[in-house]
Amino acid sequence: MAALLIAGSVVLAILNQSITWAISRKWRTAWLALMAAQIPNSAYDIVTRQYGFVAVSASACCIALTAWRRWGADG
Repeated sequence: MAALLIAGSVVLAILNQSITWAISRKWRTAWLALMAAQIPNSAYDIVTRQYGFVAVSASACCIALTAWRRWGADG
């Protein structure tokens, strides 16, 4: 089970870094990907009993939605 959790953590880290890279390239859809990435992040946080990070995921969704709207208005 521990190996599976470590593998999951690595996959989520790569996913989040890829999205961060896409945001740095100013891809508007990257904000939507950030919101979608919070689903597996939240599931991982619940499985590993890191409940505080569920709140972080919720705030990341709010930030991503705001940025997606704002970037759409600029473009």
